[in-house]
Amino acid sequence: MARRKRDLVAFAMLRSLPGSRVQLWVVEACPLCGRSHFHPAGGRDDDPRERLGSVKAPCEPDVTYELTQAPRPRKEDRRAKRRQERRDGRRGGREDDEW
Repeated sequence: MARRKRDLVAFAMLRSLPGSRVQLWVVEACPLCGRSHFHPAGGRDDDPRERLGSVKAPCEPDVTYELTQAPRPRKEDRRAKRRQERRDGRRGGREDDEW
């Protein structure tokens, strides 16, 4: 059974090769095989977002998937985290209090 193109989405992160002008889109986990793949993103002067979209999968050349930019991770709320740690510290006491 062939998979449809819209079902396969691969999240990629932009990386540049050290010491060169080449940029690559890196797919950490391929939706087909689960391995890491690389896709060319052009040179340093090119817009790498132009290379996003429908691309052929390196592991299965007859199948294409949608190459999209990985979503940005959410910023953690450091203030709320510290506040929660202080609350937990008040309830349980300190671990080094046992003499």
